[in-house]
Amino acid sequence: MMRGRGGFLGDDLSDYARGRAVDAVRTAIVSPDNGPESRGHLTSIALSDGTKYEGLLRAENNFHVVLQTRDGAFHSIPRECIATLNTGRQTLMPQDYGKTLTPKELNDLVSYLIKSASLMGPAPAGTHSDSDDDDDQ
Repeated sequence: MMRGRGGFLGDDLSDYARGRAVDAVRTAIVSPDNGPESRGHLTSIALSDGTKYEGLLRAENNFHVVLQTRDGAFHSIPRECIATLNTGRQTLMPQDYGKTLTPKELNDLVSYLIKSASLMGPAPAGTHSDSDDDDDQ
């Protein structure tokens, strides 16, 4: 999704590249499972009654977990009903962009993300900087 347009399941990438080095943006595209962020990683939940859900964790607190499944539906699940909750390393982002995109297409995508972030204006205090890229892929 860019600027609120596009798919509903992934994050809005309008300012994803803000304050990130070009190499960090490229790495996040070609190796999405190697980043430390858990956002966008597939989460599996099994309830005590045997019901199973798989999707993206959207919110959680001491009492509920909110999961968005691939069909776009949101499920607010009481914690006392959860038998298991596992957030894996696999993201929903395709894993093969390093192979399916040509070098020019990959460069164009990285450039687009960086340009889009720069159009959003200056980065607010406390956002990503090139010095902490390893923590923010």
